[in-house]
Amino acid sequence: MIALIPFILLLFPTGRLPSPRWRYLAWIVLGAVSTALPLAFFSPHSGQGPVKSPFGVGGAVGETAYAVSTGAILLMFVATILSAFSLVVRYHRASGVERQQLKWFALAAVLIGGIIVVDLLNLDVLLEAVMNSITNSLGMRSTEIAKEPSRPWNPHFYAVFAQVHNTL
Repeated sequence: MIALIPFILLLFPTGRLPSPRWRYLAWIVLGAVSTALPLAFFSPHSGQGPVKSPFGVGGAVGETAYAVSTGAILLMFVATILSAFSLVVRYHRASGVERQQLKWFALAAVLIGGIIVVDLLNLDVLLEAVMNSITNSLGMRSTEIAKEPSRPWNPHFYAVFAQVHNTL
């Protein structure tokens, strides 16, 4: 899946490369993907957690496969950054609908990047605590308003509000 990201960035939104010069990058990505996938499969360091891959090859061959696949993966990450730069080039050349599509794509990329940063820095716990305190303070104030003597207390309103507040 990660191997497709450079191609998505290179081909969005028209399905064609921005110019013929970008073909070299597409071929580099294709070569890196076709090298990394098979070699990573036979790497002695592949597997999930403590479970080792049964297909891992040991010795010098396995270490070479690991080194080559790691290099190919790093090349894919560099290609992803260059592919993102192709969107900037495409944006400057675009007009009309294509430019609007690129703006929406950039907004989605920024939001996803922000979510990744929040997750990596464990800020989601802090944000959850802040949101809980805000909703609790709003909930307390709303129930106080419902119980004020100037307004008759309506049990139906209070029950519905309690249900809504509990779902938040």
